[in-house]
Amino acid sequence: MTNQKRINPPDGTGSLILGIILIVVGGGVLIERFTGFRVWEYIWRLWPILLIIMGVKVLLDHNRMKKLAAQEKQS
Repeated sequence: MTNQKRINPPDGTGSLILGIILIVVGGGVLIERFTGFRVWEYIWRLWPILLIIMGVKVLLDHNRMKKLAAQEKQS
């Protein structure tokens, strides 16, 4: 068995994204209820953007973890 340190992912990013999603959903419901403007039609058309944003986040996190692992190895 080797003694390896486990590098934890950056804290707070998951909760930040969840908070943003809740704000967008709540804002959409509020706008639709008070104005009658169909917010969900536009969100439904633009949902692939969410996939792109999530993919960019995964790549950035992977790159950040790779750099941290390299720094740990050097120290």
